[in-house]
Amino acid sequence: WVLLGEMFNNTIRGLALGIAAAAQWLANFVISTTFPSMADVGLWFAYGFYTVFALLSLLFVLRFVPETKGVELEDMA
Repeated sequence: WVLLGEMFNNTIRGLALGIAAAAQWLANFVISTTFPSMADVGLWFAYGFYTVFALLSLLFVLRFVPETKGVELEDMA
């Protein structure tokens, strides 16, 4: 939530925050509905699967999300 509040400039902020929040809710729904069946296979499988995707998301953030420290919202593209 902190990242979302700082990454959109004022011209698109309302729409972008709505879309980003909806994407987070959808991801939470998918995780909560798939966990029981994945846990039936084994907890190692469920946690391992989610760990792999968490690491992929970390790599994505490190590679593609720009640093916003010291940048005004109006100056972000």
